[in-house]
Amino acid sequence: MTRPLDGLTILETGQGISAAYCALLMGALGADVIKVEPLGGDETRRLGPFPEDIPDRERSALFLTLNRNKRSIAIDLDTATGQELFRQLARHAGLVVENHAPGYMAARHIGYQDLAGDLPALVWTAITPFGQDGPYRDYAATEVTLFALGGMMNLVGDIEREPLMFGGRPSLHSAGVYGFSAAMIALEMAETCGTGQFVDVAVFEGLAASHFQALVDYEYRGLVRRRTEVRMPIPTLDGFISFTVQAHQYQDFQRLILGERAVKEGQVDDAVARDRNRTEGEMDTEILVWSVQQTKYDAYRAAQSARVPAAFIADARDLLGSPQYQARDYFVTLDHPDAGPLIYPGFPAKFDGAAWEWAAAPRLSQHADEILLGLTDLSADEVAEVKAAGVVR
Repeated sequence: MTRPLDGLTILETGQGISAAYCALLMGALGADVIKVEPLGGDETRRLGPFPEDIPDRERSALFLTLNRNKRSIAIDLDTATGQELFRQLARHAGLVVENHAPGYMAARHIGYQDLAGDLPALVWTAITPFGQDGPYRDYAATEVTLFALGGMMNLVGDIEREPLMFGGRPSLHSAGVYGFSAAMIALEMAETCGTGQFVDVAVFEGLAASHFQALVDYEYRGLVRRRTEVRMPIPTLDGFISFTVQAHQYQDFQRLILGERAVKEGQVDDAVARDRNRTEGEMDTEILVWSVQQTKYDAYRAAQSARVPAAFIADARDLLGSPQYQARDYFVTLDHPDAGPLIYPGFPAKFDGAAWEWAAAPRLSQHADEILLGLTDLSADEVAEVKAAGVVR
């Protein structure tokens, strides 16, 4: 079955999440993604988590998730031979995706400007913390520093407590999505006009775009958004549930919590009048009495049936067992030769008539021979020589 990016070859090089996630999305759409790793492997191979908490570069859940549908070759790009091999691979690629520090590839004479003269249709997508120019260009950054400097941390958490960051690495994954979208536009232009281009993606700018309402509030109203009072999740028999009740939903909320007593005691009020009959503290007690008698899922279903906005706090087990995800066949199971069968996220969009074909992530430099023999000028003997010289793993 034909997929949208069948026939496109992509070179991915760098470390970590952003470039890998960008290329993962393209691999899911049919592109042949060649992951050019350092000789020791991508850093995510060492980050885990690992089965049984035993470090193993072939069993990192983070690496295995980010690098499905890819081929791997490990090349020493600090050597002249390694650089020449990269140039030869680039001749077969329509797109390069990388997240090295600005200037890293150019210093090795394999940057966009070095290759574009001979490859005018080449699209090059570079994802970096702050972009290719500006005063922050060469600053080091991590997820937490980007989250803080990008303004998101100022908005997350309770007003009485320290600012917080989201779990996971959302800014780096989001940057991968921005890179994916921008690269697709550039590829369309290259196909239409025959002209490639350099796509400069800054994680920092993606963060600003993700909370633009705060920027608009300041520009239009002079209002600096701060963290607000947070209504804490409510415990149930087996977890927590959270409500977000608007004024027009408050009567339904009272009926849900108080049941028949709400009618008998005349306690079905609108949100404005609620304090005349029952203080907020008393209502909090009633909510707690109601919630601790049932599971989080039962509480959630009861609230939704009553048209009260609510959600239980889902953990990984809840997500994997979600009837919504199951109905849409979102998760996929892949068998890896070292990690065994594992469940992975699928592609977050569906196309009529297209079924995604997933392959497990590669072992380090698993495809070196087939890549070099198929896409470079090297003979089998020469491939053996560059391996023996330590240029290719």
